[in-house]
Amino acid sequence: TRTAALAGLVVRGTLVAADAEVAITAGYVLVEGGRLEIGTAAAPFRGTATITLTGSGTTAPAPALAHFGNNVLAVHGGALSLHGRPVGTAWTQLAADAAAGATTITLAGTPSWRVGDRIVVATSTRDQSQAEVREVASIAGTTIGLSQPLRHAHFGTVRRAGEASVDIRAEVGLLSHNIVVQGDEASEATRVGGHAMFMNGTTPATVQLERVTFRRMGQLNVTGRYPIHFHLMGASSGSYVRQVAVDGSIQRGLVLHGVSGVEASGNVLYNTVGHNLVVEDERTTGNRIERNLALVNRQASPLQTTPELVSQNDRLPANFWFRSGRNVVVGNHAAGSVSSGFSYDGIDGAPIDFRRNVAHAAMSREGAGAGDFDMTGGLLIVSEAARPAGEVIADFLGYHNHFGIWPEETGRFVIERPILADNDEQLFNRGVGNLVTYRAATFVGTLT
Repeated sequence: TRTAALAGLVVRGTLVAADAEVAITAGYVLVEGGRLEIGTAAAPFRGTATITLTGSGTTAPAPALAHFGNNVLAVHGGALSLHGRPVGTAWTQLAADAAAGATTITLAGTPSWRVGDRIVVATSTRDQSQAEVREVASIAGTTIGLSQPLRHAHFGTVRRAGEASVDIRAEVGLLSHNIVVQGDEASEATRVGGHAMFMNGTTPATVQLERVTFRRMGQLNVTGRYPIHFHLMGASSGSYVRQVAVDGSIQRGLVLHGVSGVEASGNVLYNTVGHNLVVEDERTTGNRIERNLALVNRQASPLQTTPELVSQNDRLPANFWFRSGRNVVVGNHAAGSVSSGFSYDGIDGAPIDFRRNVAHAAMSREGAGAGDFDMTGGLLIVSEAARPAGEVIADFLGYHNHFGIWPEETGRFVIERPILADNDEQLFNRGVGNLVTYRAATFVGTLT
């Protein structure tokens, strides 16, 4: 089923896609108290579905879109259910070193990926630009044939340093799913892509996204126009973003703003302008951010001038950027950033829950705007508040970064069992009364 090029599509009842070819082209798709369903968790969609959001973004939005703007997949109360074909896992790691020129890679598992899928292999150096995108040409067990040889070498074995194991295996992420939400072909030239924004209406909103690709999404220098954006929803029951791919963006990746109870897990957020994943303000609490792969980002050009965006430091892009520490952050990989891997930027005194996360290739470049400076690192924590009892910062692995860990300002941090390997500077510390305790830490000078 293919629609004509619609000005807009409003769903106030229930619209369900059958397992076939579905293509919706519209200036906007608005779920207003109804339900749009392309697959469910129990019955994933196995056809192909594409939602293409069109328009220049320069015309005034329809009255129903006053909060949302144009080129939008919007939920204003009601339910959005997009569940693509199962893929096993959306990202894994190499299981053997891959040399430059290799035409195959060996994975540390057997996901249900397909020939023709688009994948990204993370860098194994300090340079995020050595991440490489290829198409899958063949699959034989854990061996993946590539459409073109690799240009760079990528690590696929765990290194030993004394009694410590340092897992520097390059991550491999899936960027292709059978459900696609995208801006139109003019988006990249105009820098006005599609965006997805979710809010409560007269009824609560529930958004469930699983195994969906978002591409050509986001609108440069416009507040609130991001590929995936939960906006001021308060407590959200049952909403999640799982195994989703953001494959390039015009502004940011996944943004949680004024919402709690959302699960963001197993996603691949690749090649964004600004931060890959954002926890936008102090009201954003109680979310679970688990086992996501975020890799490669860029400073905006021209730089953002919208005050709110400037205040949120996209000019110092982080793979994971948090204005609130009150969320569970566990098992995530930050695998290449202009500036930081994980950045807790000006958080309050609530306890951080940060466990088993990995950051590499955080390049620690300074921002390009007036007054920007070099507060960056694999793990950056900026807080003027006293750190509370019950805070957990544990089992962090940081390697091939400019700075490994940088705790800033007046907090008295306790960091348990970090492994810092082959960073230009393993630790950096600055502030008044900033006492940092590292317990059972491992420091490795050079990885070979």
